[in-house]
Amino acid sequence: MQLITAGTLLLAVLVGLIKAAGAEGRRTVKSLEINIIPDTGLYFITPNDVLQAMGPDGRAWQGKPVASLHLEKLETRLQEHPFVAACDVHADLSGNVRIKVEQKRVLMRIINQGGSSYYLAANGQKLPYSEQFSPNVPVANGNIAESYSDSSYAKTKTLQDLLRIALFLEKNPIWAAQIEQVYVDNFSEFLLIPRVGNHSIVLGTCEELEEKMEKLRLFYAKALPSIGWDTYSKINLSYRGQVVATRRNTSGSDAELNAAHNNEQNTGH
Repeated sequence: MQLITAGTLLLAVLVGLIKAAGAEGRRTVKSLEINIIPDTGLYFITPNDVLQAMGPDGRAWQGKPVASLHLEKLETRLQEHPFVAACDVHADLSGNVRIKVEQKRVLMRIINQGGSSYYLAANGQKLPYSEQFSPNVPVANGNIAESYSDSSYAKTKTLQDLLRIALFLEKNPIWAAQIEQVYVDNFSEFLLIPRVGNHSIVLGTCEELEEKMEKLRLFYAKALPSIGWDTYSKINLSYRGQVVATRRNTSGSDAELNAAHNNEQNTGH
């Protein structure tokens, strides 16, 4: 009797699985939702790219069998996109297909000494440059030897330091809004170019980066409002415990220009 009951139960399960498989095969696409995050308005992969990844007839999705979309293969193709960090593709029982794509965080555009460009992501990965996108991120140029093809991730100390600066700027929105360019000089030290103020900022090395930028914040807050943002041509943060600012030459003669560069005001506290 127990054997008959067990056999009946097993049969019922098999019948249910067969019916479910049949229903799965007949399920059609009711809706398609493409969600790209973060939703900043800047997309390195667009909803149109997702539709193209679905195949030549990706736009004609409504009413098609869900199985014909090959969702697992679609997820794999999307994960191979250079700007995709992660994605999830699934369909519910009603035929609603949801595609969620997480973009990699692009922090900086690199222009190496050969003039080639690429992007630097938050995880240190190098991403290809495209004229199609214009992310509002700082640009780094100058004495940068590393090219896009040298490695998948930042390899040299210079590029790793640039990543450290980029991460600091991302973490501090005020500085991200102020610093638009990082220049690497021949000694592999860093010069910051601000958006506001006609001056350059000598960072030096990345040692004590946070402390140096705090010195600059105090200098901005205490000194510049009273004397003007264009009073100094150079603000040097490389000296320990102080800020050294070079007054701008106003006459235009070479002699006075040289004198101005030697007339540095110590603004340390």
